[in-house]
Amino acid sequence: MNAMNRKKTGLMLGTLALSSMLLVGCNSGNEYHPNAEPTQLSAYAATKPYPANAQAQEDSRITAVVNGQSGQLTIRNFSGGPLQDVDVWINQAYVLHVNHIGANGSISLSPADFYNANGQSLGKTPPEGIRKVQIETRDRQLYNAQGPQIE
Repeated sequence: MNAMNRKKTGLMLGTLALSSMLLVGCNSGNEYHPNAEPTQLSAYAATKPYPANAQAQEDSRITAVVNGQSGQLTIRNFSGGPLQDVDVWINQAYVLHVNHIGANGSISLSPADFYNANGQSLGKTPPEGIRKVQIETRDRQLYNAQGPQIE
């Protein structure tokens, strides 16, 4: 293999490693990956089925608020512990992996970053189209967030 091919192979492997970290959610300290490409977010959604067999539990310590102007979704965690390595589900179809929501903290998420298994983004959905927000934990527990409330 010549030097040019080795360089290309190294670049491709580096890109693949970065893409893999974005899909599985590396522990980089970021709450989620706002710089992830739509294809990466869509690919994650295609591999992540909605946990239809899980019995969703109500959790008053997790709330969802949708900004009526921008459509931004804010998840608030009012519990004393962080939410780590979770999937946020909208309308039981659109998913986004989130690494961390701090104890008594919040995170703002763009609907455009949520994708369904068919590769469709939630980005053009009006704020009132977000009807149900759920959090799925690593151990496949499913929690209904209070709301969403449109502000």
